[in-house]
Amino acid sequence: VLRDGYERVNGDGSKLAGAIRRVVHAAERKPRDALKKWRDYLAIARSQGLLNALKARELKETLEKIPNRVIKDAYERIVGDGSKVTGVIKRLLHAAHRKPREALKKWRDWV
Repeated sequence: VLRDGYERVNGDGSKLAGAIRRVVHAAERKPRDALKKWRDYLAIARSQGLLNALKARELKETLEKIPNRVIKDAYERIVGDGSKVTGVIKRLLHAAHRKPREALKKWRDWV
């Protein structure tokens, strides 16, 4: 009843003219609706980016709560292929190898 009345009003008393105008109006509205859907998608994508940043921050805060000795132990085991002793030795050798380079950089900055 409501659609019939709308079509008669829109079609100047003719249901057929009202129905045709409704179809034409819907076709004219399609690009506008598509643009609105695209804008909504972009807004969601941006908010997902914010969501990802929020999740990354939460992960960082959670990882900061882990004691350093646990992280150090895990790193040594990874570097040492499961052996903590091998990991410690590799870490010490790497630090010794890096020492002259850091000293030269400090000297260069000082001079």
